[in-house]
Amino acid sequence: MAESTHEAGIKDLGFSYRYPFSATAREAIQGFGIREVSQKYLDAGAIRVQEAIESGTIEFVNTRYPELMYTYLVSYVYARMIVSALKSPDIVRKYAFAEARRAGTAIEGEPPDGIIRVAKDIALETGMKDGMFYVRFQAYLRYMPRGEEFALVRQRLGGGLVYLRRERFLRVLSRAIASRVARGLPIDAKELPKEVFEKARGIKMPAVSIKTGGMTRSYDWIEKLLSTPIPDVRHRTVNIILAPYLTNVKELDADAAATVIIDYIEKCKEINPDTKINDSYIRYQCRYAKAKGLKPLSLKRAKELLHGIVNLE
Repeated sequence: MAESTHEAGIKDLGFSYRYPFSATAREAIQGFGIREVSQKYLDAGAIRVQEAIESGTIEFVNTRYPELMYTYLVSYVYARMIVSALKSPDIVRKYAFAEARRAGTAIEGEPPDGIIRVAKDIALETGMKDGMFYVRFQAYLRYMPRGEEFALVRQRLGGGLVYLRRERFLRVLSRAIASRVARGLPIDAKELPKEVFEKARGIKMPAVSIKTGGMTRSYDWIEKLLSTPIPDVRHRTVNIILAPYLTNVKELDADAAATVIIDYIEKCKEINPDTKINDSYIRYQCRYAKAKGLKPLSLKRAKELLHGIVNLE
């Protein structure tokens, strides 16, 4: 990979490093031409991923130095590869929202036309009218944040559009950015260089546990399950392991939990496509588990359920 911004001839470098998930940045990155792995940018990508895991956000640094801009831009490419090598749907989600929060810090300094450019560059059609941003109704439903203030009945509607003040529009834009970042992740392992897997092994992963009766109970085995597609027993795996775990241990909302499970089941279908599990079934199970406060099956019982199908140790 070229390590000189002069050699790369990057157009709109200032915009691209602030918003590396954008179409503008993607065009710039495609022009680099990856010929070999750069340890410098691989290390920078690892820092990016570690920040996302540990703090839930990635630091945004406002700089005028082209070489720093270039590093922040290219490290995004390596970060995506490292996240993919970690083989965890939860890490993919956490990384996507961390990148969105980084972008949110950058967007704070943008004028309205700059905000509109960011939105349009990720295919979120928008504009301004009467001092308010607007998005199409379907786009708003897709990226609508949680909270009563975002309920449709509280918004100004007209002509198939939803009108929003700056602060609320930026919340919607943040969710759209997270969706854009997550698109295409995880990258197929066959497309990842061995150096990426080596770097991924150095990432400190969060230990997932809860306290029960003064004792700490680990759920690392479920994270392993989520990264290991299975050919059978998928209905019960969703009902009594994955849905309760994601909603009541990881404390995701039902929709976010369903997204993780849907992605997992799609990978399971690659091993055995014969399944009656559909998206609506998964969403129902997540809502039910959340409403009832269900906890996942114990590791001992899970081993009995999945014996001969997957090794949970």
